[in-house]
Amino acid sequence: MMRFSYWILVLFLAIGCIHKEDPAPQKIKFATLEIVNGDHQSGTSGNFLNDTLVLAVKSKLANLKVSDFEILAEMKMGNGKIESYNFQWTGSSKIVSADDKGIFEARWSLGCDKANQVLAFYLFHRDSCQVQAILSGSCIPIDSVTFSATASTPSGWNRSCGIDGTDRYNTKIHKFNEQIFAVSQGSLYKAVKSETLSWEKLENLPVTDIYDFGFNSKGWLYLLTDNHGLYLSKDLHTWTATSQGILDPRYPIGLLVEDSVVFASFYFDGLYRLRIAESFWKKLLINGIYWEEYHFPTRHPNGNLYTVDKWDTYWVSTNSGDIWNNIPLEYKYSNYQKI
Repeated sequence: MMRFSYWILVLFLAIGCIHKEDPAPQKIKFATLEIVNGDHQSGTSGNFLNDTLVLAVKSKLANLKVSDFEILAEMKMGNGKIESYNFQWTGSSKIVSADDKGIFEARWSLGCDKANQVLAFYLFHRDSCQVQAILSGSCIPIDSVTFSATASTPSGWNRSCGIDGTDRYNTKIHKFNEQIFAVSQGSLYKAVKSETLSWEKLENLPVTDIYDFGFNSKGWLYLLTDNHGLYLSKDLHTWTATSQGILDPRYPIGLLVEDSVVFASFYFDGLYRLRIAESFWKKLLINGIYWEEYHFPTRHPNGNLYTVDKWDTYWVSTNSGDIWNNIPLEYKYSNYQKI
């Protein structure tokens, strides 16, 4: 019997990486994925369902442990998320695993874009299909199950959907032409105005490490990245790298976009100014120091330009950055509050 089981395993490991864009479960299964709890629930968009989703992995071969299998989670309908074992699942798909007893549990936060939503799970054996092969769709799953749920519109305050995890330091939100945009975890999103706030990720972006962004009144979009300087697009489709003159375009900390001038600031490399007509960035010396950290370049309605350094010293320029003067303050406050 063991010899027979061995050859069955070899057979499935051999066919486990046949390419198929929309993989269907294998007809002969040496393991199964079963729904234990959580199917056919109802809830409100942006909120977790009341009941936990529970799956069970069952192996039909004695020499295969249930913990040796991988489970691919994928939203088929809806832009919600699942959360499991204190790990936030984000994006369209993710690899998860069952425990030593073959049980996998997760919470499902419903999306905001559809009333009827579907979440699918696909089962793979770890030795036959590597993670990258599973994510690329080049492996045939052993088995699959789907959960369905119905979402209703909440009232009052509620979570938005469709955007990756946010935090106070790396998430930026700006409004342009009555449209709300946000950057999160290096990607740029656009808010969809519907009964609940739903986010769509912008495609055709030149980088995946966006730190901040800004529009001018013409609709030109500047992207400030973590490691690749700045990019400009006049139509949100065609992108041009625009970092000429910046010595070290890494570790950005500030961006200000205006019609005729753009300011960008970096850790250990100071503040830069780009006059649109010149197409070249000029390093601005504040207090004669070129390597200082300058946060939150901000234009006052009176035309003055303000910034704050890492020592909580405020600086003002009346000629758009050519000459700077510090602003004496009796009490200094944290420079992590935008001025």
